[in-house]
Amino acid sequence: MHNNILSKLFNATSSYILRLVYIQIALAFVYIPILVYWGLPISLMSIVGNIIFAPFLMLCILCAFFIFFFELLYIPNGIWCTLFEHLTQCWTTLLLHGSPNWLIGFAHPGIFYLVLFALAGISSLAISRNWRPLLRVLLIGLVLTSGMFMLKYGTKKSHLHVITYQNKSCTVTQEGDTLCLTIDHSGLRKKNFASWFNTIIKKELYRTFGRGTVDTVKLIKPTQYTRDVIQEHKDILGYQKLIM
Repeated sequence: MHNNILSKLFNATSSYILRLVYIQIALAFVYIPILVYWGLPISLMSIVGNIIFAPFLMLCILCAFFIFFFELLYIPNGIWCTLFEHLTQCWTTLLLHGSPNWLIGFAHPGIFYLVLFALAGISSLAISRNWRPLLRVLLIGLVLTSGMFMLKYGTKKSHLHVITYQNKSCTVTQEGDTLCLTIDHSGLRKKNFASWFNTIIKKELYRTFGRGTVDTVKLIKPTQYTRDVIQEHKDILGYQKLIM
């Protein structure tokens, strides 16, 4: 009897996990083309993160419900408040282990490839609809991996891109695997440089070259001020060489 209970528990848990994985992969066929189109990176841990997040979210909602309900009835709810605080601390600790290295960018491959990616996903979902859960997850996982590989390495990338923003422009050139960002000094302002790079430049870098950092920064007509701005933001630019 003991073994029977363990077997049922194992089957229920594995079925739950497979169902979560299936849902996350199915959603990936929808949001990946949208993110790639807008020039946004994708986290390699998004599927795993969502699987971990779902139970936490349900527990947090449950705790919040009991806290609110007990408060209305003037019933002590200290246990639920403590549990909610511990859940929050656990989630915060998990988030601290996140890494920018998990992000992967895709150069915009064109609408045709994005639509092809989505159609391949829909087709695999339809074909495997009546399959066993494990085989179904393996098939759509294989299609998702193949599609991401096609978007990342199977399309042509630009070697020159001019980014214009509020009558200011900078140029990004690629030679081999090396990216060079050329900036005119008039476009640099220390107080909004990080915001400008993260919202405008990084988006275009991902959209055009499939990455969010550069290897070389070249300043046109540099001053001490512009050099200081670039050096202070080396961590977000990611460059190894500064040319002035």
